[in-house]
Amino acid sequence: MFEFDRFRSEVLNDYIAKKDNSSMSTRLSNPSPANLRDYAISCVKDGLTANDMPIFQEFFNPEKSYENIEKAIRKTDLGKMKSVQNFLIGNTKEPSEIIVKLSAVLIDFQPRPYHKWRAENLENEETDISETTDEKHFTKEKIEEKPNIKEENENIEKPRNLNWLSKLSGINKKSLISIMSVALIPISFITYNQLKTKHCAYWDGEQYISIDCGESLSSHVIIRVNDGAILNLKKITRPDTLTKKDKNKVWYSKINNEVEFFTYPGAHPIHKDKRLKPATEYIIQKYGRTDSLNASKYK
Repeated sequence: MFEFDRFRSEVLNDYIAKKDNSSMSTRLSNPSPANLRDYAISCVKDGLTANDMPIFQEFFNPEKSYENIEKAIRKTDLGKMKSVQNFLIGNTKEPSEIIVKLSAVLIDFQPRPYHKWRAENLENEETDISETTDEKHFTKEKIEEKPNIKEENENIEKPRNLNWLSKLSGINKKSLISIMSVALIPISFITYNQLKTKHCAYWDGEQYISIDCGESLSSHVIIRVNDGAILNLKKITRPDTLTKKDKNKVWYSKINNEVEFFTYPGAHPIHKDKRLKPATEYIIQKYGRTDSLNASKYK
């Protein structure tokens, strides 16, 4: 149960970060029950993965009363979507598991579904524990091998005048501390401003470029960046270099019959209401490769 609590917290934090970064659909940024229902329909039209479809079925069509999931969503009472809204805006502390899992699909949380997230986190934790154990074992061996430094250094002359600070008078100490404090002020100010002014970015057609939030560009839309993750999103300009090894490691969009590939999940940098989807081997072979022989076998 504790693990699912972590999953729930990460899903909510991901929603907040993407909302602050303006990297999601306006329907999700304003998660009214109607907007959430409409966005769920758009997800179905864009195509659900094999892992996402069971979650939609469990939430929207648990009794299998409708022949297809889109019709089930359209028939869903908006009151049911209110529970999803309450989770995303933080009005409920203990939502049901299916609400959290559905929210993860809607906001394109990665990794998902829950069992995949859990497996990856357990693997990372086991790796951390193993590395920590090895480090402790290594340290213990080093301590055991360490010679008696005290005996070897008994005849070495001790350094002099290392306690000069303790010999200063009270007045001199205060003066020294005051001087050091004043000297640190401009350094702190510069550091603060450097961190403060690099919280915005704009899309240049291939990647997000950091920019001072005070600057304005008439030809670009400037967005606020909070966690920096969005800066990992770049357009893959040579999709012909992709192979089947890149499946589910790159993301794609298909808008007006134009397919684009990207290095990071999230919303399309221009069409914010369109989310990027993991690229399957079929998509890579059909739209990414220029090798007609490989592409033809998928047609």
